[in-house]
Order: sequence, then structure tokens, then C-alpha cells
Amino acid sequence: MINDYLQPEDFLMDDTFKKYCEGSDERCIQFWEKWVIDNPSKSHLVEKARYMYQILSANITPMNVQVNKINEALQPQKELRKRYILWYAAAAACFFIVLMAGLFYYVNKPEKPVLYSKSFETGLGSKKKIVLPDGTIVYLNSDSEIKMEEGFNEETRSVKLIGEAYFDVAHNKEKPFKVLTDNFKVTVLGTIFNLKAYPKEGFSEASLVKGSIKVESTDGDQENTLTLRPGQKMKFYQNEKKSIAGVKASPQLPKIELGRLTKLDTNIVETAWVTNNLVFDALTWKEMQPIIERWYGIDIELGDETVAGYQYTATFSKENIFEVLKRLQEVKSFKYKMKGGQIIITK
Repeated sequence: MINDYLQPEDFLMDDTFKKYCEGSDERCIQFWEKWVIDNPSKSHLVEKARYMYQILSANITPMNVQVNKINEALQPQKELRKRYILWYAAAAACFFIVLMAGLFYYVNKPEKPVLYSKSFETGLGSKKKIVLPDGTIVYLNSDSEIKMEEGFNEETRSVKLIGEAYFDVAHNKEKPFKVLTDNFKVTVLGTIFNLKAYPKEGFSEASLVKGSIKVESTDGDQENTLTLRPGQKMKFYQNEKKSIAGVKASPQLPKIELGRLTKLDTNIVETAWVTNNLVFDALTWKEMQPIIERWYGIDIELGDETVAGYQYTATFSKENIFEVLKRLQEVKSFKYKMKGGQIIITK
């Protein structure tokens, strides 16, 4: 129920609220405008959620651009005529600049780089259970790697992840547990969550099972920070740089989605792999391809664009690759053949 929404993140998972923020559906706009009027005590939550939506949708104008526009719009209303006033103003400005420069250096002084030493990794078609020195249990999915910082658990607990891992973090209030990926950083005290960050895929994902985690972008921008609660997930889509001939490509802000964990039968889709269940929820062949390749350690070529768009919902456990292909064929027909250790899918 909408009246039970207690955090901005709750609003962001409501599709009608997203359309209200986008201004794309008149009925949603009318509904939410009326709801805000009828629920004035929650207007501040709605405004914060709308602001967060704009950030996540990459529609907020960068602060420096806003400041420049304001400065351009402001015109001096009068000139100071007395020279000594100008002198004091200049002296004050110099003092302020020096003070702010010192403060900026103090606040933004370079942190000591984290050095990662011991690592664990898995190949295609394999998984691994790891117990870190602090007691944290990590399940590492196929084709993944996790690195521990030097001196892990002495003063801090920091690891770096490439691929996918399920964490059951040992609680330690004095030493927050941190996981760094290419796209974001996760900070926790003690909790259970799943991170997916394969470099070749166009997105990264954080899914929370128990406790709470803080997810922030690796650029350190405090505006791009979310706190997830149990049953929530965040998906981070990295935009590709688009360039025009002769014009240098400019980086685009990533798209971020907030949603809920998906349950299919008795499995939570995002973490089913931990119990050796391969679950697809309305995925196309193109989306399933890298997952099946990692799971079975085999190369797949999609030889037909139509087949690549075929969509499937299915659960597998102990089936081999050929049993999986047969069951998928029963849902939507396609052909396949083996060639040089590769499976080629055609219509």
C-alpha cells in the first residue's frame, strides 16, 4: 500500500510514481498530485524521491553548470567608489581563497591507495566457497575473482570483486566491510547480499537479502548513494560513449534502477545460483547466452537475430547442457549444432 511507504526508495520502486516523475502519464500525474495534497505529512518524502529519481535517470544538471548559469545571470548592481573599500575587499577575497584552498586540500587530500594481495578465483563452469579471515563467507560464481586488501581485518576489511559473489558478512561494528567493483562500492557492517559485476556485461547489480548496505558510485559523488533494505536490488547500467565523426565522445551518466528481488517458485532469482539452481525469468536467448556459457564452460554462438530475441522462463538444477537445450526447444523451437567445441544456435 502506498500509505505504507516510509522511505524515498519505496516510492522509486512504484511504476506509477516513476511515470509521475517522468511526466509521461497524465493519469499518474493527476493521481500523485492529489495524493501529495491528501498526505501533506509525506510531501518531503515525495520531493526527496523525485530528486533521487532525477539523479538516477541522469537528468540533473551538474552543480557546476548550475552555478555558472547563476553567475552569468547576476550582474553587479553598483560599483564601490572608495579605493580603500576595494583594497579591503581584495584582501578579504585573498584570505578566503587561501582558507578555502587549505580546507579543500584537507578534505580532499589523497587517500592512501588500497593494495590488494591474496585473491581467489573460479574458472568457467565452476564455483567456490571461501571463508575470509574475519569469518565472512563468500560464494564465488563462475568466471569470477575476489581480492583481499593487504592486512585484511587488521584495521579495515576491504575486497575487490570481478564477476559475481554472494556474501554472508561477519558482523563487526568497528570495521565496516567494503566491496569495490568497477561501477560502485558497497559498505556494510554485517549482512547477506549478492553482487554481480562482470566486466563484459552492460550492467552491475547489488541484491540485498538481509541487513542493509550502502551503495555508492566509485567516483565518490555523495549524491549517487543509495541505502538498500532487505528484498531490494539496484541495477547499474553503464552507458557507452557515443561519438560523432570529428567530435570527441563525452561520458554519459549511467542509468540506475531500483527494484525488488524476484521470486520464481521457491527460488530467489538473483541468488538461486548459490544453491546450484539456474533460473531464467523472462530472459531472451541473448541475455541467457553469457550465463549459460559461464555455467557450463562452453562457447555459444547465436546465428540468428530472431532466435536471439526468443524469451524464456525456466529453472534448471542438475541438467547438462544438452538437456537444457532440449527443454528450451520445447518452449520455443530452434536448432543447434556442435562445431569445434562451440554450440551454434539457429532458427
